[in-house]
Amino acid sequence: MFYEVNITLNGQHFFATDERSILTLAKLRQVVELFERKFPADEGYMLMISRQETKGQWITPDWVMGREEK
Repeated sequence: MFYEVNITLNGQHFFATDERSILTLAKLRQVVELFERKFPADEGYMLMISRQETKGQWITPDWVMGREEK
């Protein structure tokens, strides 16, 4: 799971965080506190935050190459 913060300026995309940047709610709170100061709404900025869930699986090089034993 990760959080993504998108910032718009006057309705146009301005900035977005990377999916590896904010992995905890505590980090999200730090980022939002900072971004609210740096990108104020009264100057045309808007913060949009999404919580993303991902599912992954570790695979081996043998699996990738089709050499994994059955």
